[in-house]
Amino acid sequence: MVRKAACEKLHPNPDDEFCNPAIGLNDEIIAKYHNQIRIAQKRGMYAISEPLTVEKMYPDGYIILNGHHRWAAAIRMGMPEVPIEIVNLTQAADVQRMIRKAKHDKRVTLDLDEVVFLSDQKAPAEKKLPFPLGMFYPERLRLGIPALFHFLKTNGYDIWVYSANYRSMDHIRHYFLFHHIRLDGIVTGTARKREGFEAERTAVRDLLSKKYVSTLHIDQQSLLVINDRIRQYEEHTLSGHADSWSWEIMEIVGAFEKHEE
Repeated sequence: MVRKAACEKLHPNPDDEFCNPAIGLNDEIIAKYHNQIRIAQKRGMYAISEPLTVEKMYPDGYIILNGHHRWAAAIRMGMPEVPIEIVNLTQAADVQRMIRKAKHDKRVTLDLDEVVFLSDQKAPAEKKLPFPLGMFYPERLRLGIPALFHFLKTNGYDIWVYSANYRSMDHIRHYFLFHHIRLDGIVTGTARKREGFEAERTAVRDLLSKKYVSTLHIDQQSLLVINDRIRQYEEHTLSGHADSWSWEIMEIVGAFEKHEE
């Protein structure tokens, strides 16, 4: 949901290039947004059409994840407030809580941006959510994902999805619940860098290796069967055909599970 926030309540992200003295502000970009705001105001339109992506800070305010130059242009124009989209990115404590709540000793991992959601408008996809849900959840789901996820759940796998983008955990969780899918792990904003991030990632990796005996990693062209304890893996190549992608995976996993029995 998009809302508005006072410019003074927004704070630049210290890990962003915007705050790097060697890089800092780009006056050309700010000037471009300055001009867009001026033209929009003259036409009686929204001064900033694309909301800034922010994360809630405590006890007050928001940290900017995407939109530093729009924020700077708005301040230069004397705008009291700007449109924002609030996301709750995954924190280390969130991942630790998910691991503790996980029910199985094996999991499957998929990239939301590259595998689960589709950017190609012509690619086969699942039906969009009905109105009005489709307005708030516009993502296009790869064909066969619901059937695949239900199959994996039935075979005792926890499902973990990852995103390098600034996606909200709640948004992703609710989106899949509308598809009758309950995710076990949601990790967002993996591309961001922050103080102590490497130490956090190492700690989380250790927790995951203690929790899970095996991991299936699925992408568009292959399926990796990974033994997390001895760090060995077996790779299965997929055809990449959209119509058969999920069924190929289910056949491989089904055969693998039968062999394990």
